[in-house]
Amino acid sequence: MYNKWIIPEPVDDKILDSAVKRLNISPTITAILSRRGHTTEEEIHDFLYPAVENLHDPFLMRDMERAVGRIIRAVKNKERILIYGDYDVDGVTGTSLLIRLLKRIGADVCYYIPHRRREGYGLSLEGVKYALKHYVNLIITVDCGSGAAGVIGEALKNEIDVIVTDHHEVRGELPRDVPFLNPLFDDYPFKYLSGCGVAFKLARGIVRTLGLSEKELFWEFDLVALSTVCDVVPLIGENRIFVKHGMRCIKKSRNRGVRALLDVSGLKGKDITTYHLGFVLGPRVNAQGRLEDASLAVRLFITEDEQEALLIARKLSIENQKRMTIERKIVEEASLLAEKMKGRYGFVIDCKDWHPGVVGIAASRIAGKFYRPTVLISVVDGIGKGSGRSIPEFNLYDALKECQDMFLSFGGHKFACGIKIDPANIEKFRESFDDIAKRELEKQELVPKLQVDAAISLEDITPQFVEELSLLAPYGTANPVPVFLSRGLQVVGYPNLIKNQHLKFNLSEKGKLIKAIAFNNKELDVMISTGSFIDAVYQVMKNQYDSRESIELNIKDVRLCP
Repeated sequence: MYNKWIIPEPVDDKILDSAVKRLNISPTITAILSRRGHTTEEEIHDFLYPAVENLHDPFLMRDMERAVGRIIRAVKNKERILIYGDYDVDGVTGTSLLIRLLKRIGADVCYYIPHRRREGYGLSLEGVKYALKHYVNLIITVDCGSGAAGVIGEALKNEIDVIVTDHHEVRGELPRDVPFLNPLFDDYPFKYLSGCGVAFKLARGIVRTLGLSEKELFWEFDLVALSTVCDVVPLIGENRIFVKHGMRCIKKSRNRGVRALLDVSGLKGKDITTYHLGFVLGPRVNAQGRLEDASLAVRLFITEDEQEALLIARKLSIENQKRMTIERKIVEEASLLAEKMKGRYGFVIDCKDWHPGVVGIAASRIAGKFYRPTVLISVVDGIGKGSGRSIPEFNLYDALKECQDMFLSFGGHKFACGIKIDPANIEKFRESFDDIAKRELEKQELVPKLQVDAAISLEDITPQFVEELSLLAPYGTANPVPVFLSRGLQVVGYPNLIKNQHLKFNLSEKGKLIKAIAFNNKELDVMISTGSFIDAVYQVMKNQYDSRESIELNIKDVRLCP
C-alpha cells in the first residue's frame, strides 16, 4: 500500500461557481480539473469536450512547408520514398500511417525498421545501405533521427534526401538543408506529441496542400491513439483529442490490422479504454520489436488482406506470451539483486543473460517496487545495453548527462532512458549513478505517494456523479483516474478474499452502503474486520455483471481510524 497521501489544496470558489453554473457539472469535478491546470471555463469546456477543430495547424511546425513540398515533389517525380521508423509501437504506427497515406496518393514507398538487438535505436548506417540497395531517393524518419547527424550526412553524401520527424530531445546540430519536424521547437504550441502524432501532422500537411478531404485521414486516429497511450505522453491538449476520437475509431476501424488485433485480444465489439490500448493491444505490437523484427507489426497495419492480418495478429500474441515469460524471469532475478542494494539511492543492475529487448519493462517494475531510479543492463556480444526508469522526484536524463563520458551512446527523457556502455565502465557508472541519486534524493521522503484528487462522502457517489466522472476519460499520463478520500467509513459484513488475492467487502457511511474491492492486496484481510472504522482512498468504477451495472470502489489504500 502507499506510504504517503497527498491531500489537495482548496480551489478558488470563483472558478468553481462560474464553471458549475455555466457547464452544469458538480463542484467536485470542477475542482479536480482546476487542480490539474484547467482553470478557466474555456479550458474546462475544451478538456471535457475535445474537438478535432481544436487541433493546431500543422504548418505551425517548423520546416513543415519544406517537408511537405519535398514529399509532393517526390510523388510527382516517381521517386522512391523510404519510411524509416523506430521499432516500438510509436514508430510502427507512425510508419504505418505515412505508408497508408502515401500509397493513397500514388507514391512509390517502402519501409525499414531497425532490428533492436543488431542495430539499436535510431537511424542506422544499415538503414542507409538498405536505402541505397533499393534505389531510394528520400528517407523520412519516424520517432527517431534527432541525434543522427552523422548517419544523415552519410545519406546526403549518397544523394539521398532526408526528412526527420521526431519528438525526442534534440542532441547536436542536423544539416541545415534537412527538414526537421519536432514539436519541441519554439514554433509549435504543443510540446507533447508522440512520434506518430508528428507523423500525423506531416500527413495532414500533405493532405491540405493537395486539397484532399481530411475525413479519410481522420480514420487513422486509431493508430495515433495507440501510439499516444503506449508512448506514455501526457493525455492533454492535442493528445487528448487524438485519443478520445481514436478510441471511437477503433471500435469501427477501417484498418484490417487493428480489427485483427481486437479479434485475437477478445475485444471485438467491446468499449475500448486506454487500459486496453496500453496493456492489451500495445504490448502485442511491442513484443515483436522487443524479441524479433518489428517490420511484421508494420505489415499488420498496412495489409489489405484480412486473413494475413489475422495470421500476423496471432503471431504477435504468441510473441507477447514469450515476452511475458522472459520479463517475469528478469524481474525475479533483478529483485533479488536489488534487495542487496537497498541502502542505495539509485540502482544499476547488470546481467549477461537478460534479453535486451525486455529490460526496459523490467526496469519499470523494479523502480516501482523499490521506489528507486533503476537502470537494468544486459551484456550481449561484449556491449552493455541498458534501459532505465525513474520516479517523479528524479530526472533520469539529467543524471545520464553527468555520466555521458562513460557511455558509447545514450538517450531518453526525465522518466526513461536507453544506454550503450562498455562493460568495463558498468561499475564506475553504478557508483556515479548512486552518488548523483543520493545528492538529489537524500533530503526527500523516498516512499510511494498517492495523490488524492478530492475528499468526498459516500453520499456524493450517485449515478449522476459517476456519469460526470466519465467525462474526464480518457485517462493516462497527466490525467490519471481520479482518486478520492472518505473518512470514518465502517466495514460491514465479512470481508471475502477472492482467489487468495483480492479482498471484497462492504463500506457504510450514514446509512449508505457501497461495495468495495482491493485488488492484489490480501494483506488487508488481516488489517480490517467487521465493524472496523477506516479512512479509505479509492477510485470509483462501474462494475458490469450479467448486464447489470453497479457502482464499486477500487480501494487503493486504507488506514484504521484511531
